Amino acid sequence: MNPRTIPHQVRLTNWAHIIAERASSGMSVRTFCAEKHINKKTYYHWRHLVRNAVCQKTNVASTPVVPVFAPMSVPTDAAAWKDNMLLRCGEFSLEITEHTSPTVLRQTLRILHELQSAW
Repeated sequence: MNPRTIPHQVRLTNWAHIIAERASSGMSVRTFCAEKHINKKTYYHWRHLVRNAVCQKTNVASTPVVPVFAPMSVPTDAAAWKDNMLLRCGEFSLEITEHTSPTVLRQTLRILHELQSAW
């Protein structure tokens, strides 16, 4: 490791812990940052850097997709069923429609899988 990058790596690790703490707290970014006296723009900047570091470290592009199945409820009323799917997890949501490209969906699921493994 280059000695010049060590301070950056230390800050990156520190921010990864802060970002994980915010995610597990259930608080919105706004509330969390206000309570911790963190500038929201600084939080988002470091979140971006942490995500990039995780993607580089895990080499997301070459990782095979491993499907993960989760239970879900399906409306019993046929009129309520559409060719769309909306997945929500905390502040994250993913909408899949009949127009969603299989390639984009595959890449998105690969990235989500890698991010889950990294945290």
